[in-house]
Amino acid sequence: MLIKNKILNRILLSCVFFVFCFCQVALAQDIQFASSVNRTKVALDETIQLSLTIAGTQSVSPIKLPEIDGFQSKYLGPSSSVSIVNGQQSSSISYQYILFPQSLGHFKIPGFRISIDGNKYFSKQIDLEVVEEKNAATSPNASSPDQGSISDKIFLTLKAKKGKAYLNEKISVMIKLFYSGVSVQDIQFPQIDQVGFVFEEFQKPKQYQDVLDGIHYNIVEFNVVAYPSRTGKVSLGPAELACNLLYKSDSSRGSFFDDFGSFSGFVFDNFFGSHETRPIKLTSKSFEMDVLPLPEGAPDNFSFGVGNFNFSASVSPKEVNVGDPLTVKMTVRGNGNLKVVAMPVLENNKKFKVYDPQIKEENGVKTLEQVLIPKTKDIKEVSAINFVYFDTSRKKYQTIMQGPFSLIVNKAKADQPLKLVELSGQQPVLAQDDRLGRDIIFIKDYPGTFFSLKWAMCQDVRLWFFVVLYFLIIIFFCFVFVQRQRIETDTAYAKRLRAPEKAQKGLQQAKQFMDQGKVQEFYDTVFKLLQQYFSHKLAMPEGMITDRDIKEFLSKENVLSDIVIKTQSLLSQCDCVRYGAVLGGEGSMKMSYSDVRDIIDFFERI
Repeated sequence: MLIKNKILNRILLSCVFFVFCFCQVALAQDIQFASSVNRTKVALDETIQLSLTIAGTQSVSPIKLPEIDGFQSKYLGPSSSVSIVNGQQSSSISYQYILFPQSLGHFKIPGFRISIDGNKYFSKQIDLEVVEEKNAATSPNASSPDQGSISDKIFLTLKAKKGKAYLNEKISVMIKLFYSGVSVQDIQFPQIDQVGFVFEEFQKPKQYQDVLDGIHYNIVEFNVVAYPSRTGKVSLGPAELACNLLYKSDSSRGSFFDDFGSFSGFVFDNFFGSHETRPIKLTSKSFEMDVLPLPEGAPDNFSFGVGNFNFSASVSPKEVNVGDPLTVKMTVRGNGNLKVVAMPVLENNKKFKVYDPQIKEENGVKTLEQVLIPKTKDIKEVSAINFVYFDTSRKKYQTIMQGPFSLIVNKAKADQPLKLVELSGQQPVLAQDDRLGRDIIFIKDYPGTFFSLKWAMCQDVRLWFFVVLYFLIIIFFCFVFVQRQRIETDTAYAKRLRAPEKAQKGLQQAKQFMDQGKVQEFYDTVFKLLQQYFSHKLAMPEGMITDRDIKEFLSKENVLSDIVIKTQSLLSQCDCVRYGAVLGGEGSMKMSYSDVRDIIDFFERI
């Protein structure tokens, strides 16, 4: 029994020795690098499998393909193998890719270069041909699309219901995805070039089927509302849409362990069929529009509203005392761009003290609430309020007048306390009066027992004063040093730090133009001020920042809805004046100037 154990131990040691020798041979074998494809001629709606194989090692990271002219690529994964032939062990790893043809013609897969342990290895380039028909390829491929061009089977269209519209008029835009004979998944919302237009959010897409030129198509319809922000010949679009095509991959394999060495993959792929996805990006044609400027002669209190609107106003309560608050509420509804509509705003006068308004926009309704405080009992009414807009159906300016509103103002009571006013809901709320003397502490008439303390240096106030002052000075200089270093090294921080100073200069210049009545120069200055201010906040060059960048910044920050509405409305008003023929009056400039000050003040406080 002992002899048998010794024999077994010798056999095991011999096996270990031979395995060690084989491993040394494997480490010493030459490294080879080659690229190969499963076909050199392919139809436009088929695919090519590219393999990059490194023989002699398996410790190589995946190779990132560069852009290949005429193709899109997708990484599938690695496939490794180890074999022993005539006592020689060899190992290799192969990285698999799928190439998707994009156009017809002759193309080249360039030679690739890799570096292993300081040595460089190169593969040869491969010539490919992409033809239109599948039966013209050298070898068949089980691909999902039938014969024909992909552009005939799936495409994107963009249309507007109007080819001619006024500046800032509401336009319904329809984007349709047509596909037939292919399977589509992971459809994304379209992206539209927004130059010259302001877009609302996309509505919920519709899905249905229809026949076009005798071909039955599946259709996904996207609807969105757009408002032109400049006049003349303007291109709407193009629109881009990303999705994935689902197709059946090539399931033929040479052996059970080919293609990633997966036995189970071979069995299930051949039994159930293997499917893969192909990314594709579709682009529609542009839609040319003729955007007309609004007619001249717009009233000074023009609201920038274009379309059809309803306006209502109310004042409550109807009877108050001098010094009591009353609320003016205005409501605007319509089929125009409410974001740019400037609500009528009351100003301080000899009869009323007027507070800043609160403006909200919800569910297609824009509301304004403003508190008035009567100064005298001689007031009999609140003056009429006018809302001016441009009616696109009648092609002229329309005015809706509400009021005047009758009012009874009584003399204030002699013992009436001071009242603090704030808006809560639809009615102003008065702060409850406080009793005088409730927070007064009476003086003690008996001081208590006095006792003396021996003087000590540590109890001297002057000593502690200089100690604290010394540390404060050190902290101050450290802060100045750190701040200066950060300004010199952090460009984004330096730009954000200088944003208030730049904004203040822009506000001064805008006020000068407003006082001089120069509308065009005023809105140019306001737009450049906002563009410059947000470019400092986003650490972007001024010429590269767009309205979309500003909107994305507002959506990421914790911004109040009033500020978002003011910012979007102000940007749209600037576009209307800068690129259109509409010039607002003195009241519009004052409102815009107040809005830009509120926007800058808000972002400097957060």
